[in-house]
Amino acid sequence: MAGRTPEEDPGLAEDRVGPAEPSVITVLALAAVLFVMLIANGRPSLAAPPRLPAVLRAALPVDDTAAALAGKVLAALFASLGGALLFKTLARRWPEDLAVTTAAALVLGTPVAAASQALWPQPVAVFLLCVALLFICRAEYDPVWAGRAGLPLGVAVAVNPIDAALVGVLALAIALRWPRRALSLLVLATAAVVVGLVARGMGFSSAPQGALAARFGFTEPVGPGALALVVSPGKGLLVFAPVVLVAVAGAAFAFRYGERWLAGSLFLAVMAHVLLAGCAREWPAGDAWGPRVLADAMPLLMLFLPEGLSRAGGLGWILVGISVVVQALGAFAYDDRWVRLEQNPAAPAHAELWDAAHSPVALYARRRVVILAAPGFVEGRVVVRTHPMVLFGPEGSRIAFGGEDPRVNGADATMRDVHLVGGARIEGDRLHLGGKEDGLFVRVTEEARRRPLELRVAGRGEGGILVQEGGFWNPVPRSRSYPATGSFLARHRYSYAESGGPDLRVVATGSGGVEIEWVALVAPGDPVNPIRTP
Repeated sequence: MAGRTPEEDPGLAEDRVGPAEPSVITVLALAAVLFVMLIANGRPSLAAPPRLPAVLRAALPVDDTAAALAGKVLAALFASLGGALLFKTLARRWPEDLAVTTAAALVLGTPVAAASQALWPQPVAVFLLCVALLFICRAEYDPVWAGRAGLPLGVAVAVNPIDAALVGVLALAIALRWPRRALSLLVLATAAVVVGLVARGMGFSSAPQGALAARFGFTEPVGPGALALVVSPGKGLLVFAPVVLVAVAGAAFAFRYGERWLAGSLFLAVMAHVLLAGCAREWPAGDAWGPRVLADAMPLLMLFLPEGLSRAGGLGWILVGISVVVQALGAFAYDDRWVRLEQNPAAPAHAELWDAAHSPVALYARRRVVILAAPGFVEGRVVVRTHPMVLFGPEGSRIAFGGEDPRVNGADATMRDVHLVGGARIEGDRLHLGGKEDGLFVRVTEEARRRPLELRVAGRGEGGILVQEGGFWNPVPRSRSYPATGSFLARHRYSYAESGGPDLRVVATGSGGVEIEWVALVAPGDPVNPIRTP
């Protein structure tokens, strides 16, 4: 087992020669690979508002879609560079294959991956904390780096004030280990925080001006939020990134076998961050996949992943793979549906986070909808082209409702990839559309596009429905509305030659709500018969 370097008396560090680090080209190449993988899903977080620093929004007047995409690119860039820096740090202590695995696990298998879908403060903070870790590990051989660590730590607090507990514990530990560098550490950290606050006031922040206290207000009690962030099915770190179990075990081994200061200090900093994050008002928000507010602490844990992998054997590698798969599920499947179903409104004491059967991982795994996407331009505007698919989904010509998902049947395969969107939910034997974003999605099959068809929608309502035609190459849908007051049967004529879009979406209009009894996509001359299912 190749290994780490045991801690020694810091007073002897002046005479020690540090180990070689990977070349800049190697580090940047790894960052490029991680960056491509982070943006491979082709879309920003659909549940998060567009985020760009105010200065950039003023200098580059763009619409919300372009701002969201630009924010995602910046977030992915910071996260991938952070992963590459962690690799650079670990390659001083471990074989490069373990260092690469750890960097990939950080970026692709922890909440860092979900936080990189929009320009939240976490990806920037992750990069800065990876810089600080590199400086700390260099300080084992040259103590001057201990003081320099104050700069990235201070900037991390300025970027994301919720990191104050983490940085405070880490800064205190550095000052105790290298007391001669305490002054430079304090000066650099304080200067960075002050400059960051000034920059925030001048409009460099993406947070709403005047709302900082409200945004980062610690209004929740100590304990329940932290517990949910760690173990709950709906938000827990151990559910969305079980690889942290291997990292925690690695930290325990490191503490036992010689690296007491490093392992103890980083683990205490992580615990302080979890407790403080659990008190923040925003901790249960469903605007990201998993515990986004814990992403900042992940570099501190992942530093010990090689130790854990070297001792856990195959189980450790399995947990790494599961974590990457879970994060990939979020990247290619997560949208606002879980939030609309389970957190609109949120249950008292956030009981929805403890419902394992309806947790995000369970919901999206059962749903089997994969959203392929890519940015593009339509009439001079930036758009996101999407192509949702239902893996192993049935084909048919008629849809009935019952249970959790639509039931597709009929011998004539005119539609596929049928799934519910938004907060649409099945109640009894009817589909309930309660809001404007609630709907039913179907895709016309390739063979059925050759002939004229009629989409029939039967139900009861108070308002109307909207039938939208679009597709990957037609991201701006063509729409037609139909009245849906009382009992109704809407007939929508469809011709692929005229539409050019194979995707059909039925959504409600108005605020009264619509209950759909059945849907059919058949030839215009077919008789109107209610759907009968077993």
